[in-house]
Amino acid sequence: MRKSVLMLALLLGPFAARPGLADDDDRCDESDGACNEAAILAADDALQAAVAERGIAAAFAGALADDAALIATRQPLITGKAAIVAFLGSSISPAATLTWIKARGDVSAAGDVGYTFGWTTFTAPGGTATPGHYMAMWRRSRGHGHTWALETYMRYNALPRTPPPASFGALEPPVDFGDRVDQQHALSQLHVLDNEFSALAVGKGQPVAHEEFAAPDAVEMLSDVTFGRDAIVASHAHDGFVLSWTSTGGGMSESGDLAFTTGPFVVTVPGTTISISGHYLTIWKRQPDGQWRYVVGSGT
Repeated sequence: MRKSVLMLALLLGPFAARPGLADDDDRCDESDGACNEAAILAADDALQAAVAERGIAAAFAGALADDAALIATRQPLITGKAAIVAFLGSSISPAATLTWIKARGDVSAAGDVGYTFGWTTFTAPGGTATPGHYMAMWRRSRGHGHTWALETYMRYNALPRTPPPASFGALEPPVDFGDRVDQQHALSQLHVLDNEFSALAVGKGQPVAHEEFAAPDAVEMLSDVTFGRDAIVASHAHDGFVLSWTSTGGGMSESGDLAFTTGPFVVTVPGTTISISGHYLTIWKRQPDGQWRYVVGSGT
């Protein structure tokens, strides 16, 4: 699923970026799916505006929660605001710029968790522009203002934007399955499912695993973006490697219909000593039949 392992990745933990649509007047309740989707897209736009105004490192560092976590390529897990600010300050020039184009955004039935993803352009101080992709998990606070906060963020270098197919249109509205869930328990069950996904990929190959675990409109973001389960399955028909992963982190919506998992992965090539490791982010959505299927996936 995450076969491109030579990508530059940036995975950040929670932060409190102020969105353009902050729900201060409670204009979006949890049952208003269209409004919540507009709000998550506005939050994504507000983050980009902050980056343009203050610079990449300053915009992210100024919004980090004290308990934020950062995973970067060839770096150990970095935890805590002070450590992350130091890392960003030493690795990103204040003169660099980052812009992006959203591909899609979606929100849980409870209106508390959402995601966005799309294509980025990182421009170095000398003017060299590098295309890439990003994925972002958001969580809306239940305190004053109901503001959206970016819970997990991934960005990495990749191929230039490939326009999505015409079939990549509007999303099905979220399905509210009723009672609110014990989020920790539900997430632990999703960890089990994600690890079963890995075991199937190792045992029977990625085409079989993706056929089983991908949503019909799933998106896989590697060096390029692949849209739709059938295309994803076909893209792995001639893989010459074995990919395994372990689900260790993530988050769950109150409504138990939208979630994400993260953790380490290892790529090995049979008959060689090649072994490459990294981290992944997979976004999951509960389907109308009650089954969990992934909707967006990527890795460093």
